[in-house]
Amino acid sequence: MKNLLFALAVTILMGITGCTVQEKPTPDTFINVPVVEFGNEVPAKGEFILYFPAGKPIPVVASIKGNALSLEAENTLIFKLKNDIYAYRDWVSFDRKTWVSGGETIDFNLEVKIPGPTHPKPGVMKLLMNLK
Repeated sequence: MKNLLFALAVTILMGITGCTVQEKPTPDTFINVPVVEFGNEVPAKGEFILYFPAGKPIPVVASIKGNALSLEAENTLIFKLKNDIYAYRDWVSFDRKTWVSGGETIDFNLEVKIPGPTHPKPGVMKLLMNLK
């Protein structure tokens, strides 16, 4: 269950940066853009940089639900990042100066195994996340 929760947590974290910017941002791009620490309220309108501080607990709620189940499951996973991460749309920065595409900074490997004849063991959902 913890592997499933970890995979979902990281997927949600990276899903925050799902939009696209046409040109690579520079430090000047963000002169008037507020930085909001994860967990704090985001502006109702307008752009913002989402900041994930290194070492700060990041909670993610994972659940398994559906009408095929007689018992549903939900749990909260807490993980921490090793480095500060700033996210603006699909751009990521570790210092708010150099911005790179999120896909250029982190390698992902997702493994999903559902219990059944080919995997007669507990299900597995793992996401391995490594900095490039």
